[in-house]
Amino acid sequence: MEEANAIQANSGEQPSWVSALQTSLDAMQAKLENAQQNMDAKLDRIGSQMEEHLRGVREEMGQLREYMDKHGEDMKQGLDSFREETNRNFETAEADPKCGPKRRILRF
Repeated sequence: MEEANAIQANSGEQPSWVSALQTSLDAMQAKLENAQQNMDAKLDRIGSQMEEHLRGVREEMGQLREYMDKHGEDMKQGLDSFREETNRNFETAEADPKCGPKRRILRF
């Protein structure tokens, strides 16, 4: 090692293997930086796609919520009407003198 340092100090130049090693390290560093930039670009693209997808999902959920609110209310009104009609039929059957306690006819 001392001999290499002495040669370097005397000649003012680096040994060829040091230059080759430095060139190789510089190339590896450049590849790593390029890979990092590519990874960052891919992650940005994935993030943008996910945001776009989430916007679509939120929009569809809003439409589904509106649909369920509208049709849920329609179904509730239909059930209420059915319940009222059924109650009227029970009252009619109970009030009809032809229908004894054993013969109750329900009409829907």
